[in-house]
Amino acid sequence: MAVQSPLKNYCNRFGGYILLSMSLALILGPFKGNPFMDFSVSRANIFRYVIAVLFIPGGITLMRNTNKAVPGIPLNPRWSQFIGDCIIIVFLSMLAYGLCSYGLKKITTITPYLYDPIAMGLMTITYLPVTALLAAFSCQFGQSIEINKNEILIHSAGETQRSHWSEILGFELKNTYVIAGNTAFSAPRKMQTKLVIHTRKKKIELIEPGTKKTKKRLIRELTKNAPDHLKTNIVQLSDTW
Repeated sequence: MAVQSPLKNYCNRFGGYILLSMSLALILGPFKGNPFMDFSVSRANIFRYVIAVLFIPGGITLMRNTNKAVPGIPLNPRWSQFIGDCIIIVFLSMLAYGLCSYGLKKITTITPYLYDPIAMGLMTITYLPVTALLAAFSCQFGQSIEINKNEILIHSAGETQRSHWSEILGFELKNTYVIAGNTAFSAPRKMQTKLVIHTRKKKIELIEPGTKKTKKRLIRELTKNAPDHLKTNIVQLSDTW
């Protein structure tokens, strides 16, 4: 099964976020008059609806290119990737609305609803950088692993890392934390437990699978294919992960 290059995978996701968030902003954004939604029939509204409808097929096509079935064991189900993408697109549509409102005010004499020049200016400036960062982050959603008698292959963000069993020194679990709480009291809260693969040249981190079923399948494949000197290490993983 072919895996997209990292750059192509990133560009598809970045472009999909841009087109879909912009179309959502154009369709739902109240640019004047009605404080809820301005669905009145006018040339301006017809124009923005047409542009939004034209953006949608392109955005969906680009996102489908990034959410294709991956080889091996997917560490997160595809439905979780879909939900994550939807949340990101809705968030970005708010920044896209700011960009559209700012541009509308600059090009025409219309003052958009809830227009604040400073807020809209900041939303305009941050729209593309934030989209770029979220696209880079969300590329990790599709991480998967292939395990056979010869090697382990890890597919992530359109890139494949190969590690032959002769190069693998062992496995360990790594807890990652996020600071939670308020200004008076804050404490680290465990976010996920990653699987770390130590090789002679580097260490590779796998995100924690989203379900126990996936964890069991991963441990089962490691036990089945690993050389004898690593199986004790894998048994220890199964007891604590």
